[in-house]
Amino acid sequence: IFPNVKVVLTGGSHRRNWMIYSYIERYPQIYIEFSLVNHWLAYEEVVKRFGHEQLLFGTNMPYNMPGPAIAMLAYANIDQDVKEDIAWRNSARLVGGEAE
Repeated sequence: IFPNVKVVLTGGSHRRNWMIYSYIERYPQIYIEFSLVNHWLAYEEVVKRFGHEQLLFGTNMPYNMPGPAIAMLAYANIDQDVKEDIAWRNSARLVGGEAE
């Protein structure tokens, strides 16, 4: 309805992959923060299926320890440039800042 409104989805869990996938596929203005999507190959699967432009890094601190979220991105089998986009560049683009 409002294609210019950017939405960040947080708190999505691994049990809701099908919902996350349908949002990414249908709504280019939705961004997904992955702190609670902590399952093996999560980044690899989404990047392969949909690209990385709608993915944002997060840790869900102070409610969760940051280690699992950091490790999940750091050890993901995706290009380093894609990791950096997810880690900070996508967020910078979302808020209109420079991403270089």
